[in-house]
Amino acid sequence: MATRMEELARLRKRRRLDQVMVTGRYDILAFTGIDTDNGILTDDTLYTDFRYIPAARRVAPELKVLDIKRFRPAPGRVGCDFRMSHARMLSLQKRSPKTRFADISKDLSAARAVKTPSEIERIRAAERL
Repeated sequence: MATRMEELARLRKRRRLDQVMVTGRYDILAFTGIDTDNGILTDDTLYTDFRYIPAARRVAPELKVLDIKRFRPAPGRVGCDFRMSHARMLSLQKRSPKTRFADISKDLSAARAVKTPSEIERIRAAERL
């Protein structure tokens, strides 16, 4: 997962963002190996609810894992997936009115399209079944 997390750092730099924020369940799974239906992944931290914190710390010990209630978008320009719900976007804007959100949906999809060796092996194993 380190390679994908490095891709987030490159995306942040390339798009001149103050923060990258990943909210989609399957995007978070692809970048961290953690399956959470209530999470926000930033550059080095996964914010999720209490149900997932212990498992997230086991699966990705290199990440900081914090309660999602502590999350605040960075002031400035934040790249995020605009496929998130309208309610979530409004909540984020309310929490951080100085944040300007930029759509990185296509960038996240492109990063997920390139499969890691372990993903390729799992795909092949699924085909064999």
